[in-house]
Amino acid sequence: MATPGQDPIKRRLSVIPRARIGRREFIALLGSAAAAGPLTGATRAIAQQPLKVPRVGVLTPAESGATPIFDSFRKGLRDLGYIEGTTIILDFRLANGNFDALPGLAKELVHLPVDLIVTDGTSATRAALDVTRTVPIVMGVAADALKSGLVTSISRPGGNITGMTLGRIEQTGKRLQLLKQSFPGITRVTVLLNP
Repeated sequence: MATPGQDPIKRRLSVIPRARIGRREFIALLGSAAAAGPLTGATRAIAQQPLKVPRVGVLTPAESGATPIFDSFRKGLRDLGYIEGTTIILDFRLANGNFDALPGLAKELVHLPVDLIVTDGTSATRAALDVTRTVPIVMGVAADALKSGLVTSISRPGGNITGMTLGRIEQTGKRLQLLKQSFPGITRVTVLLNP
């Protein structure tokens, strides 16, 4: 809340809901404020600008958006200050185990349109990549993204895709290094693997 004697611009900006705003929207906002004229007009223009609420599409072969992975995803968003339905919109597309439905569901998300697509698994990532080369795609996890052709390089994925991949033998050393940094007292590690 504003305190007495606080700058009027800061006081008016403090009531705007917390949300991320893109570079172009910010520049347009500043331009409209400058065009509005004197200080009172500028602050009025800023206060009246509707903020764009990011719309994130989630594409998954799962039967429910209420899984431990998506519960953690939502918690992470809340920890960053996002409120589902208010400062961020999540549009789930569930294939209910029918992998053949993923391409159609990916098209639905692109046509909404969404600002970003989060995928769950290699098949969902492939379906999203097949329908858009412009909407950013974040792989929640995908099996060997390089070998499956989803990215051109692990260090520089290129295109509109990034995220997490499994199955790269080169990553094993890095994982152990991170584990050792996190728990310096570790002397022995056991790995369970489903080949």
